[in-house]
Amino acid sequence: MGRSHDKISNTPDPILQTIISLMPLKSAIRTSVLSRRWRSLWEYNLLSATTLDFAEDFSTNQSPKEFVLCLNRYLLQLQHTKNLEKFSVYFSPFDIFFPDIQRWISFATSKGVKELNLDLSQGFTDPRDGRFHDERPFFTLSDCLLDCKSLTHLSLSRCDLCSSRFSFTDWCQLQSLSLKHVSISKDNLEILLNNCKLLESLSLFNTVDGLGFSFILAPEQRLSKLTLVDSWGTFDLEIFAPNLQSFHYYGQYYLGRHTINVSSLSDAFICPLWCSQDGDLDYANLIPDLSHVKVLTVNTVILKDLMLAEEIREQVFPIEFHNLQELQLLVDSMTDKNLDAVYGFFRLCPCPSIERLFIQMRGKKEEDPVHANHAIKAMQTPQDIDFSHLRVIKMTNFKGWRNEIRLLKFLLEKALCLESLIIVVAPLVENVMDLVSQNKQLSESRRLAILSGQISMLPKASSQAQIILCDSSQDDKRIQPVHQGVNHEYNHSEEHFDLISSIRSGVDIQVPI
Repeated sequence: MGRSHDKISNTPDPILQTIISLMPLKSAIRTSVLSRRWRSLWEYNLLSATTLDFAEDFSTNQSPKEFVLCLNRYLLQLQHTKNLEKFSVYFSPFDIFFPDIQRWISFATSKGVKELNLDLSQGFTDPRDGRFHDERPFFTLSDCLLDCKSLTHLSLSRCDLCSSRFSFTDWCQLQSLSLKHVSISKDNLEILLNNCKLLESLSLFNTVDGLGFSFILAPEQRLSKLTLVDSWGTFDLEIFAPNLQSFHYYGQYYLGRHTINVSSLSDAFICPLWCSQDGDLDYANLIPDLSHVKVLTVNTVILKDLMLAEEIREQVFPIEFHNLQELQLLVDSMTDKNLDAVYGFFRLCPCPSIERLFIQMRGKKEEDPVHANHAIKAMQTPQDIDFSHLRVIKMTNFKGWRNEIRLLKFLLEKALCLESLIIVVAPLVENVMDLVSQNKQLSESRRLAILSGQISMLPKASSQAQIILCDSSQDDKRIQPVHQGVNHEYNHSEEHFDLISSIRSGVDIQVPI
């Protein structure tokens, strides 16, 4: 058979250029190695692009110097470009490259860029204090960026907004702002919020100087989404945001005094990773402010804090979540104490309108904590619980532990109109030699069969309830909690916190330099 005819290379240039223009920039550049004819076709992608994304995949396998030279060369070809919608750079700079970064920003702002993503946080941070090992200085924002009136979306990382006083008056069109590993003063943050009247989404990730701020938002503020993650300082929190609809709060925050007035709040993700050691019930005191939400995610820290609040009578119970339609519980290993905490939530915070319940077991241990502690006993389940509207229950990372079965039995007995119970079983850990053998598949099937038999014997209040037992590969991704995307970020924060806890407890952890 003769050599196959290369029909693609014989395609007219305008068609090839159109195809290449739809490809990511890095993929388009790679076509230049196909043949001499393809060598410069990718430049059409660059010249016609209104979105320039020099993100992580672009910087891979390039030294900082190579990355800078490459990016400078590309931007030189784009001097006559009129408009730029989006400009993104992911780079780990030494301060010798700061002038280049200034030029990149100047280029983008001169083209009327609307969305700018400047991620200079590439590098390893020490889990003990959240700071960068390389001790490189933070990048100070240039005047051209502060004067840019076209910005609607801005994301900054490893930048300095603290060294001087800024007015931010030209960011009047800004709709979303994300600050990650950014040094910013309390005064500058307040000035920014006061001058950015159109701001709808604000995210603060690990703001370096620990702010310790009071969040005061004007009544006319459009802010509808607020995310606070991984701050390292105790702070007082005051929110007056009548238009706020979504509030996400997790990581290393230790919440001090707080006042929250969020009458329009619809969903809340409240999952701190740090319990107060002196008995202050900061998280339990936050719950009444959220009692009108429709979607709520809380973790074990919140559940335990509620139980403690009941014991010392500092909180008035019950706190009824009369609007709550979806609840997600992120629960550590299902010990007796944690099961009591889950029961406690349903008892102390009744949610009669709940329709969807997601419970994600997060224990990493392979041994049933009940058996391990020889603490097999009958748990006291709450009685007057109203689950008359509950239609979907989904339990993830289910291991079949005794307390998990008890929780499942309780829910099935109370959910009068349940339509679907979905149980996603945790991966089976076998001997390493069995991981690629048929034995693992047989063991998995046998385990699913045993669990299925166990669960089918449990009494059910709803005769129409369909029970689906599966592993993660068979999970129906269409039935997911509203905060599924937040879970990924929270998981990363939790792994970070586990490492911190290990260091504080004296466990020898090798930290790369």
